[in-house]
Amino acid sequence: MPHGFVSGRTPSGPGASPVTASEPLVEVGIITASGLGTAMPLINWSGGPRASFSVTLHFALQYKEVTLASGGKVTATADKKTFMFALAETVDALIFR
Repeated sequence: MPHGFVSGRTPSGPGASPVTASEPLVEVGIITASGLGTAMPLINWSGGPRASFSVTLHFALQYKEVTLASGGKVTATADKKTFMFALAETVDALIFR
């Protein structure tokens, strides 16, 4: 399971990022806790909220539910790899359980 912070759009292939963010000025972290779930902190450096933001996973992640720490609505694609939501002006987190 990948750990750390990544940001922006990245190419696919060897050395590529484990996630792609729709906004290059948003950092996406990956924190895993075995048996508990995964959190992806989202740090927004863009200077304002993003009404339409998405994160796409490029690794396998087993989960039953995904929520935003802020309580906002998250929509997932059918393949459960891309998540769309409104991003706050500063920070939020995707929580996978």
